Amino acid sequence: MLPYIIRRLLLIIPTLLGILLINFIIVQAAPGGPVEQIISQIKGHNVDATARIGGTDQGDFSSKNTNIQTSQTSDVSGKYRGSQGLDPEFIATLEKYYGFDKPAHERFFIMLKNYLKFDFGESYYKGKKVIDVGCGTGLFAHLVAKKGAEVTGIDFSEQAIKLAQRNHSHRKLHFKKMNVNELKGKFDVIVSIGTLEHVDKPLYLLKFFKKHLNTNGKIIITSPNWTNPRGYMLMTIYHLFNAPITLFDLHYLTPIDFINWSKALGMRLKWKTFDDSWAQGETLLKDFKRRLPKVCEDISFRNKEARINSLLKWIKKNVLPFENSLPHSGAIGLYIFSSK
Repeated sequence: MLPYIIRRLLLIIPTLLGILLINFIIVQAAPGGPVEQIISQIKGHNVDATARIGGTDQGDFSSKNTNIQTSQTSDVSGKYRGSQGLDPEFIATLEKYYGFDKPAHERFFIMLKNYLKFDFGESYYKGKKVIDVGCGTGLFAHLVAKKGAEVTGIDFSEQAIKLAQRNHSHRKLHFKKMNVNELKGKFDVIVSIGTLEHVDKPLYLLKFFKKHLNTNGKIIITSPNWTNPRGYMLMTIYHLFNAPITLFDLHYLTPIDFINWSKALGMRLKWKTFDDSWAQGETLLKDFKRRLPKVCEDISFRNKEARINSLLKWIKKNVLPFENSLPHSGAIGLYIFSSK
């Protein structure tokens, strides 16, 4: 009887290793891993940017450089879904952060070693108090809660909060329908994704955020960036003809705005820009084709179809080949404010 029990106990070891191996392979092979999720959040995918914040009006992936030119490589673009246009150095930082910079077999043995020591990993957010202002449907807030933070997601949209509560549940995650000026308490990290451009007084809101930061806290902001070929052309139309070019934006923000605000706040700023498909190639042309008829109508242009086609032809020939060669030309800006 004893030998039988010993054999059965010994079988637990290879069985457990087999389960861990199968689980590891599935997790590594399945789409939507941590790198892709962070890329999706930073680039604004699956986030309702029009129902963000009312009233007064997605870890820290900063690098040693305060700005980085956007570049593309086929390796980076093909490796992760949605990574087109992202800086390879940023992707490498994400991979290192999550351990994907090592071969799969090495990651597996590191995982086993850590498990034997009851080390299940740490997170930048672990134990931190985080608020997602303008949380929309709550995806980013849920991701951060799963990293060990105590997260509150707020939005003035009742519909958004209901969707967030229905779709995302975690013991450390709470959603509230409230206005930002009702905010109380202090936080280690204040996140606001795709909201600042819709706010009447962005600097006022950033100062408000700073008042609610704990010592050594961070403010993390993402916002569309306008210092790229798409932005230059739309800004030309906007300033020359006073023609509205977006429906919801109150401000067309650039890195210079955030640099000036960091000085006014007395805070350190680290930032990058990232590309996205809506500001590139054929998608860019479709965007212009959709916007320009209304612009021409607003400024009483005649022969608008011929004018639009002429402009689109010029863009395709002269702008698209160089759309990623300009500094600070990404479609989306990521800005991280911290204490000096």
